[in-house]
Amino acid sequence: MGWLLVVARMVPYIEGFDMRMRSSVGGRDVVAPTRDIYQEVTALEFDGDGGFLMAVGSSSGKVLIYDLCSSYPIRIKDHMYGSPILDIKWHQTLNSERPKLITTDNHIVRI
Repeated sequence: MGWLLVVARMVPYIEGFDMRMRSSVGGRDVVAPTRDIYQEVTALEFDGDGGFLMAVGSSSGKVLIYDLCSSYPIRIKDHMYGSPILDIKWHQTLNSERPKLITTDNHIVRI
């Protein structure tokens, strides 16, 4: 199993690097599907259960959930305050198969 390093390359773009090959495997504007202009990536978190889901927080208060096999988000969640997303965590509970997504901004914590 290899290592994937994801970095903010150019706001609002991220770029992934395969550490085995020491080269870029691709880049993407991950906040473009929200159709908001002038926004940045403020938080990014992979799920802890295989790493095939990625949550991206934007400066406009939206969270985009991606399946890494697709170039479009499977869900866009809006915090409704317009404040930047500060933190994203995946949380696995005992009574659920799928992990819960916990996101925070200056105003609220949303599950």
